[in-house]
Amino acid sequence: MNNFINKALGKIFLGLFSCSLLVACNNTDTSDNSKVLVRGNGSEAESLDPQLVRSESAGNIVRDLYEGLLTVTADGTLVAGVATSWFWNAQTQCHEFVLRDNAKWSNGDLVSAEDFRRGIEYALDAKNLSPYSQLLQDISKIQVDSPQDLKLCTKNKVPYFLELMVLPVSFPRHSKSTIKNPLSNGAFQLEYWSPQEKVVLQKNSYFHSADTVFFNTIEYITTENASSELKRFLAGELDITATVPPSDVGRLRESHAKQLKIAEVLNSYFYGFNMSSPPFKDNLNLRKALSLAVDRKILVENILGTGEVEAWSLVPPKMRSYHAPNIEYKNWTNQQRITEAKRLYKLAGYSELKPLEFELRYNTSPLHKKTAIALASMWKSVLGVKVELYNEEWKVFVQNRRNKKTQMFRSGWIADVNDASNYLELLSTNHPLNDYAYSNPRYDDLLQQAKEASGERLSILQAAEEQMLQDQAIIPLYYYVSKHMLNENIAGWEENLLDHHLSRYLSRK
Repeated sequence: MNNFINKALGKIFLGLFSCSLLVACNNTDTSDNSKVLVRGNGSEAESLDPQLVRSESAGNIVRDLYEGLLTVTADGTLVAGVATSWFWNAQTQCHEFVLRDNAKWSNGDLVSAEDFRRGIEYALDAKNLSPYSQLLQDISKIQVDSPQDLKLCTKNKVPYFLELMVLPVSFPRHSKSTIKNPLSNGAFQLEYWSPQEKVVLQKNSYFHSADTVFFNTIEYITTENASSELKRFLAGELDITATVPPSDVGRLRESHAKQLKIAEVLNSYFYGFNMSSPPFKDNLNLRKALSLAVDRKILVENILGTGEVEAWSLVPPKMRSYHAPNIEYKNWTNQQRITEAKRLYKLAGYSELKPLEFELRYNTSPLHKKTAIALASMWKSVLGVKVELYNEEWKVFVQNRRNKKTQMFRSGWIADVNDASNYLELLSTNHPLNDYAYSNPRYDDLLQQAKEASGERLSILQAAEEQMLQDQAIIPLYYYVSKHMLNENIAGWEENLLDHHLSRYLSRK
């Protein structure tokens, strides 16, 4: 990643909360294995600092370690977290929260309104390079009236504001929490972190609902290779997998139907262009030609075949109250799209005698590899394009994206909140995660208008997405489904659109 990651990793990544830095660095007590939950977690977490996490693997752990003002049930319903009550004061434009009097940190200290102010201010401080600080930009004032009374005032009314209070970026920070002695306020606390192996959590006895938490120990296993992860699950080493290789889904439906969990989620899979340098900078025809040359139907039905839905826009179809803009070529036949792709490819300055050559990067995963090979083959077959594939370990991949050491790259987005703006803001000019170098003043203006609008807000967001798609800033490919293997002895697992499964709700039968 660019300066964002370089600085953030310099401060916290290599060894943050790692085994070598913890005072209490010992092996987990697994004398009662029924009380130990072992979860495959995909790529190595880049951080366990709630204001600095970026990946889903880090987010999974942090949601077990901390609790926000609000939280969610197993099915994703918004409920009280540290706050017991809240309301919107239209006169002052403030959300007013009353905190519970039994919320405690893992050292026994009470969680206070000041802790939440400290966390939010840390995220908003530009020098801390919080990747999701953009989500809190509408907060204009933080007011602590007492240890249990907090007011968060906003520039405009934010329809999804309460959902933001569930996200790690808005979690509290203890004033005495350090790398050597990290303090958390959730159902679990950090026991130790063995880099590139696992993160081990222990039940937090001070958690306000500790008596409802079944597991004493949670082990988050780094499982970057999905095929190896599946083997470990089938061998009985894991209770839950982070994902399932697409090529194995068919046989698992036959042999392990009860353990295979596939569900719709708010998640888009797409390819990004680096629009700051050749060959894709200032070449709309080329970007559109590549998008049109992809046969999404073959991709989702024949290559993947696990329930994915072909995508022609960024925002997923299950997004609340939102309808994607009309994309004309979505309804064309595949042959019509191929004909137009060839025409645009020629206009872009390329031909059989002068083929386009570029690099496509993706992070380690059977799914990403299979998708990249399929698209490279389509582009070769339809246009004669030569694609060099680069499979990179997650940290290297993210660094290269942020440093713009890319031409085209695998991308995707898992919704933070059930609102279209959460996807569209990603491509705004100044967004810290805009790895695409996409910038269009009209697009930015429409997003700002949507923030200030009321009734017409969704139509403005639709116009913004239409503009971005006309600019061919990305190549939408498909909408994900979540895929997990779940031990039949685990209870409490429920499907939800964000695919968040807090360990505090799980138990062993």
